[in-house]
Amino acid sequence: MKSILLSLTTIIFLAGCASTAERTDTIVDKTQSEHCKALRKKIDDLKGNPVRRTTAREYYQKDCLQ
Repeated sequence: MKSILLSLTTIIFLAGCASTAERTDTIVDKTQSEHCKALRKKIDDLKGNPVRRTTAREYYQKDCLQ
């Protein structure tokens, strides 16, 4: 009886951890996507300022393309 209870508890715990990891990955992906979208918009908005635009492009390449 104790081994069955321990097995069920372990299975439930591991199942909970697995679903949490998937949700965390989804949140991280969404956050990264929003960050890249904001950088892309910033690059477009900085057309009249080449130095800052180049810096924004470098951040975009480092954060979003690699």
